[in-house]
Amino acid sequence: MDSQIVASFDIGPDDADTHWDVWCVGRRHDLPTRSSVRKAIRRGDLKLNGATVESCRWLKEGDTVTFHEDRRPLAKVYDRDLDVLFEDEHLAVVYKPAGIRVNGNEWKTLEHALPHNLEPSTLPGALRSPRIAHRLDRPTQGLVLCAKTAPALVGLNRAFQQREVQKTYVALLAGRLDGEGICTTAIDGRNAETHYRAMEHVHCLKVPDTWLTTVELRPVTGRKHQLRRHMAELDAPVLGDPQHTPEGMPVLQSKGLFLAAVGLILTHPILEAPISVTAPEPAKFGSMRRREARRWLNYFPETP
Repeated sequence: MDSQIVASFDIGPDDADTHWDVWCVGRRHDLPTRSSVRKAIRRGDLKLNGATVESCRWLKEGDTVTFHEDRRPLAKVYDRDLDVLFEDEHLAVVYKPAGIRVNGNEWKTLEHALPHNLEPSTLPGALRSPRIAHRLDRPTQGLVLCAKTAPALVGLNRAFQQREVQKTYVALLAGRLDGEGICTTAIDGRNAETHYRAMEHVHCLKVPDTWLTTVELRPVTGRKHQLRRHMAELDAPVLGDPQHTPEGMPVLQSKGLFLAAVGLILTHPILEAPISVTAPEPAKFGSMRRREARRWLNYFPETP
């Protein structure tokens, strides 16, 4: 029996004339490389227009790529407690702690912890184990959408592909960024768009221009490290980011990355009802602002 379809993508003009194995890289969290995609094709987990075809096939406009449920043995459940902010028979929203991978070859991943925290779906099309519908970097914490049924996962994947999920992040930046605006610097040759809004500024002795900025971020696209790279492009890198902080600027890595996903707004892929889930900013954000403000006043008590 063929496995369930968990994602389906229609190829548009921008993706035509690309090897389909190259196009599939990174489209699912357990397919990070071309080699992993080719293995999935051989297993029959990836199909082009409903058929298993050679990995070197070129995509054409109007083609359909389907991702099928991986039928390999399930990994041992990771018994880590998570905060579950929304759950029904179809999907859930959980809070990913910083420092844990969404999924991958490791055992201690968010996806392996889902069966410990979510109730199994009793609906037709229930997945053997809940699946993550999008990605957060390992050091980033915050809200993550999970699917409990194959139809829900297909719907969530399509919603992300069509940019129908509104995601909101909060970050603490090492530098002063004022007002609001849009960063559209391309990432890895692909268009990228991030909306930002500065919310608060405090002095900080540890960074070159003596300011920390609390900023709200709304990505329109979902490129790798997009928010971190765009903030660095604006000369205000995310605090605690060793990869994108300019050389010679202190990283302040001891407290981790100051970036969190705090809002999700979408239409339920099955029930068609609006879903809005929010989370507060991490406590370490306020602690850092208060500590740096006190330190600044110790040195410069006359500062208004």
